[in-house]
Amino acid sequence: MGKQRATSQKRQREAAKEAKATAKRERRHQAKAEAEAPDGHEPLEVAPAVVLERLAEAHRQFRDDEITFEEYDLTKADLLRQLRVD
Repeated sequence: MGKQRATSQKRQREAAKEAKATAKRERRHQAKAEAEAPDGHEPLEVAPAVVLERLAEAHRQFRDDEITFEEYDLTKADLLRQLRVD
């Protein structure tokens, strides 16, 4: 019979994975709440130049290892949703 692995390590990995997923959901929820207007119905409109500046700043932060790829990816996705395409 083979050697049994410690189940505590598996539980720790699963707990860490769940904590990471929870944190990601909270960041998305917070970003969505910040993008909504004070009355909670209509998103605030941001000038495309401002959105592109914020995107460039996020890219710089990722390049300089100030934020993780996951944070950069979430920020980028939120900013790209704010851009209007006519």
